[in-house]
Amino acid sequence: MITGTLQRSHPRSVVARMLLRRFSSSPQAYVLIAVVTVLLWGSTVAFDFVWDDQYFIVELESIRSLKNVPMMFTSLEAQAARAEEFKVFRPLRTMHYALCVALAGGRLQPWIFHLSNVLWHAVAAMLLYGVTCLLLRDTRTEKNKQERAPLLALIAGLAFAVHPVVSEAVCWAKGLDDLMAGVFTLA
Repeated sequence: MITGTLQRSHPRSVVARMLLRRFSSSPQAYVLIAVVTVLLWGSTVAFDFVWDDQYFIVELESIRSLKNVPMMFTSLEAQAARAEEFKVFRPLRTMHYALCVALAGGRLQPWIFHLSNVLWHAVAAMLLYGVTCLLLRDTRTEKNKQERAPLLALIAGLAFAVHPVVSEAVCWAKGLDDLMAGVFTLA
C-alpha cells in the first residue's frame, strides 16, 4: 500500500472514466448509436425484395395509394396479397409501406423500405439506451455504480445496434413489423 504518494490508475480505468465522462451526456450517446447503426446496416439500402416481401409489399395493391389507408385498418385483404394464406393484421406496418411507396413517387423502390428499416432499428437502439439509463440510474446502489449507468447503457444500446441476431429484421424489408414492435415496446 502506498501512502502519501501519487497513485497511478490502471490504464483500463482511465479509459473507462474518459468514456464515462464523454458519454454521460445523453445527446452524444444517441448520436453515436445512430451513426454506428447507419454505418453498419446502411449497405442494406442496395438490397432487393426477397421472400415474403413479394406477398406483403411487391404484390400488395393496397400500398399503391394513400387513399387505401382507412381500408388498412379494417380489412385483412389490405395486409397481404394472399390474405387467405397470411392471416395477419398489421395496419401500421402496411400504412408505413404505403408511405414508403408515396415517398418514392408511387413506385416500389426497395431502397426506401430498407432505409426505413435501418432508421427504425436505430430508433430502437437509441430507445434501449434511454430505457437502460433510466433503469440503471434508478437502482438504489452506491453513487459510483450510478455514475456508470450511462456507459453501461451505451454498451447495451451499441450491442443491440450491431448484434447479428437483428440482421433478419433489418435486412429483410418485411421485417419492419418486428422493428416497429421493438420501438413501440421500448417507447
